[in-house]
Amino acid sequence: MRIAVPCTKDGTAVFDPFEHAYFVKIYDVNDGKISACQLVPTNGAVHSLLAAFLAARHVDLILCNVISDGTRRAVQEQEISLVEGMSGDVDAVVERYLS
Repeated sequence: MRIAVPCTKDGTAVFDPFEHAYFVKIYDVNDGKISACQLVPTNGAVHSLLAAFLAARHVDLILCNVISDGTRRAVQEQEISLVEGMSGDVDAVVERYLS
């Protein structure tokens, strides 16, 4: 599974709103454990373009705090799962989701 979390430039905190994130942290998860992660610049892909950007990187799940209705629809169209209401330290958010 591949999980993406919108984050600050230093990759430490969840960024709000999702559709304006300039960075995402992408985690590869195997057997319920993080096997790799990388901080990826979105290269200005915002709103629905961000959903396509993540789909091209084979993201299965997005963990975020706040997302607009239009961007939520774009994420659904890309068949990426979404969990909202996640905030704080990015690594802790992923660990909390996996536990």
